[in-house]
Amino acid sequence: MRFSYLISILLPLLSCGDKAIEAPTVEDMDHDWDRDGYAEMDGDCNDLDPSIFPGAVEICDGIDNDCNGSVDNNAEDVGIWYQDNDEDGYGVEGLFVENCERPDGYSSLSGDCNDEDAAIHPAAAEICDGLDNDCDLLVDADDDSIESCE
Repeated sequence: MRFSYLISILLPLLSCGDKAIEAPTVEDMDHDWDRDGYAEMDGDCNDLDPSIFPGAVEICDGIDNDCNGSVDNNAEDVGIWYQDNDEDGYGVEGLFVENCERPDGYSSLSGDCNDEDAAIHPAAAEICDGLDNDCDLLVDADDDSIESCE
């Protein structure tokens, strides 16, 4: 929130009887109120919070930390989410988005070798069915996680 806007809202609330309170001056806007090295005139979009200023690290918090006019863009703690069509909790490694929050149809885990079958994923048990159920690139008798297939 711009400091001058905040002052314009608070001024009527702070007036005492007939005494007038003066509007903020250029000097007020040039003052670094939160002592982060930037004043409102320098582009500080919230001069009451020292963690918000031009060039600050953007994080996923719903706030424009770096005062560039965009919220959570290029956030350093953005998550990687893998497309999970079969909703088995595992997505496809090559199909991902970066976003602060998990989009519907995506998972934080990758490694699904068949995203059309929810029974096939890295945590699935290998069974004798001619498929690589656990996505380890080994099928049935070749997979040491299964006793034998008959």
